[in-house]
Amino acid sequence: MRTTRIKQREFKNSVAHSWALFALGGVSLLTGLWALFAPTAALTSGHLFFILSIILIGVLHYVYMRVTRTDVYEWSWGIAAAIFGIIIGLVMTSKECTQWNILSFYLAIWGFVQFFIMLTIISVIKNRKFVNWIIILVCAIAGLALSTTLIVNPIIASSKFIVSSLFIIYAMPHFYYAIQVNRVQVNISNN
Repeated sequence: MRTTRIKQREFKNSVAHSWALFALGGVSLLTGLWALFAPTAALTSGHLFFILSIILIGVLHYVYMRVTRTDVYEWSWGIAAAIFGIIIGLVMTSKECTQWNILSFYLAIWGFVQFFIMLTIISVIKNRKFVNWIIILVCAIAGLALSTTLIVNPIIASSKFIVSSLFIIYAMPHFYYAIQVNRVQVNISNN
């Protein structure tokens, strides 16, 4: 009974605001699917879509981390990731990102920082017994590998499959974590 009270208090804000994680994952997934299925010409002319997606992902991440700061012990890393995403999005608006190589480089830098911070948060996630942290670890390592590939090899950066994979992999752990947080709420209400 005592563990139920602790869990209920610990996840109160996380459950109430898990919509932000679902929205963050949804925006990232839609961006990845759009990048995968859009013609290459639309990708360079649709650079504003990438910029708005990164800024929206940063804002949603900031909202979630801000309202759940009492639930999440290492919330400052999430705030840092959110602010960095917003800054990269704003920098991309000031630069001319109509060339695919430049756009993919900025997306790679954004992805590298996001996945690196995701990797540093694994220890906090590991302490929460309800989450299978291995799934999030695999996504973080795959995202770091893709981001590094985009940064180091500009020839591969021209592949829209790599960029779309970056966004799709970024969406997966956010969906997974949001589902796990909501599952805890269902277990608490059933007890």
